[in-house]
Amino acid sequence: MTKILHLIHTPRHSGAEILVRDLCLIHSRQGIECAVASFGPMAQEFGADSQRLQETGTKQYFPNVLLKKIKRINHFRKVFEDFQPDAVFGHSVLPSIYGRLALPLAGRKPKFVTVLHSASNDDFEGAYMTSLEFALRWRSDQVVAVSKLGAQNYRRRFGDSVPVEIVPNGIDVVRFRAVDRMAARAAFGIAPETRIILQVGRLSVVKQQDLSIRALADYLKMNNAELWLAGLTEEPQYETKLRQMVAENGLSTKVKFLGSRADVPELLAAADLYLMPSLAEAHSIAVIEALASGIPVVLSDIPAFADFKSMEGVYQVDGRSEVSLREIAEQFPVARYLRPLARYELAETAGCYLNLSSKAVHA
Repeated sequence: MTKILHLIHTPRHSGAEILVRDLCLIHSRQGIECAVASFGPMAQEFGADSQRLQETGTKQYFPNVLLKKIKRINHFRKVFEDFQPDAVFGHSVLPSIYGRLALPLAGRKPKFVTVLHSASNDDFEGAYMTSLEFALRWRSDQVVAVSKLGAQNYRRRFGDSVPVEIVPNGIDVVRFRAVDRMAARAAFGIAPETRIILQVGRLSVVKQQDLSIRALADYLKMNNAELWLAGLTEEPQYETKLRQMVAENGLSTKVKFLGSRADVPELLAAADLYLMPSLAEAHSIAVIEALASGIPVVLSDIPAFADFKSMEGVYQVDGRSEVSLREIAEQFPVARYLRPLARYELAETAGCYLNLSSKAVHA
């Protein structure tokens, strides 16, 4: 039986971690032994997700405090010894680096796959990170990129000494299409005439929640509309800045900070317009979720979103322009769209990861 271990930074509601959660849930139902290990403690909001993983038999190796340097290596070594994985997926730069540093101490060597998730699509940019990868890349059997640009940048820096495969992120499309819109709006106490504009993503400069607030300030004041910002706080100073902007513009009743949420399907069903004016993305799970829900979607015109621009109800704007975003907010239709998303189904993504894992068992 294949045994798959995923290494992450912190169990939380963020793209890579949600992907790992979903992979473990689907693989466990297929009879595959799964485990997740981190070197950061579990975020409180991830508790229900942890319970779901536990119910499927997925082992969880989460420390109670944030581990540093040598303790991270030692922690992963103990995880390797206890779980005895056939394949290890190191999601993002730091889990991959510390996982590979622990490999020689683990005894039996599993197949190791580095998964590139960075929004910059250049996970090992900078002299220090590049030198680390040059030293450790031979301990990776495979590299997985979630985007074509991420794969290109890795090959540009490190050549083809390690095979690179592109595996787009996937979601449970049916789950996001199945939520009853009227029931969701009633559950959140939204009046029929109120328009809800939703942005989902960690509070970080790259996500540009500040642009959304500036662009929509006048619209929100003059209309029965609210802007909901859902996502964990990655940059506390940036959140402080956002809250100051809201107060200074007299928008305290119009802009809601929802924090990290486990009910994103319901939020999407209840909302009328979805925003993602990011400066950079790798392969946004949050955007795919929005597309699956059928909500009208506004995206910045960055390469990561190029595949979505021809879909119904998708608007692309200059990611640095308040004017473009404001114009769409003033005229967007209250509608729902059934978009072709077969290539982003979780089952497809899970199949690719299982195929990579199975190669390790039969090698």
